[in-house]
Amino acid sequence: MRHSIASGMLCLVGAGLALASACTSSNNAPPPSCPADAGGGPATGAPDTHCVGRTPQPTDPASCTVTDAGTQPADASTGDAGTPGDAGAADTGGGTDSGTPPPGVCGANTDVYGDTMYGTVADDDECKYHVTYSITPVCENGPVYFTVVATHLTDNTPLTGAYPFAELCLNDTHPAPTIDAEQPDGQQTYVEGPPGTYKVGPVQFDAAGQWTVRFHFNQKCTDVLRTSPHGHAAFFVDVP
Repeated sequence: MRHSIASGMLCLVGAGLALASACTSSNNAPPPSCPADAGGGPATGAPDTHCVGRTPQPTDPASCTVTDAGTQPADASTGDAGTPGDAGAADTGGGTDSGTPPPGVCGANTDVYGDTMYGTVADDDECKYHVTYSITPVCENGPVYFTVVATHLTDNTPLTGAYPFAELCLNDTHPAPTIDAEQPDGQQTYVEGPPGTYKVGPVQFDAAGQWTVRFHFNQKCTDVLRTSPHGHAAFFVDVP
């Protein structure tokens, strides 16, 4: 703190008041907020329907610590014949060993993550949760916050205590900047209130383009059993 004050005084003495702000802005000052008319925001496209006609997947907190479940039973609601544990996470064959489509951009279309979705309303990849979100103005390199609301699809009750995290990716070779990581490595945090509603951020989009923003819920739970509370839902966000 003393170093910062001394540096500011040197700026004032050596360069005058006109240059003081320049010295201050270079001293790790936060980036300015995006203007209201920045033009970025949720991408528009076909609404999500992947859970239509499927039985909502219940969750069980006891599944959080399961690390090896063997072969899971068939899922009558989807016709899924059952998978050995978390097959997607263990598959390193690039999707060519059993006819599985290759991974999509930013992890979409795999056994782990479903398609990235448009708009601000969708269900998570495994039909556990209904997710909606709003976003502060979006621009390149400005601090952005999400307000995320999640409910259980089984009974529409709020998804509480889910410690969400927003994972960002522009493409397979351009992940999010370090500042977007959780503390202490980055700046991202969350605050819950009211129950099931989370303010998540700040995050920074460090390049223009169409980004994937994947909200993770209960990310510290293992994702082995279908009843795991771990869930994720990804949305496209346009950055001008």
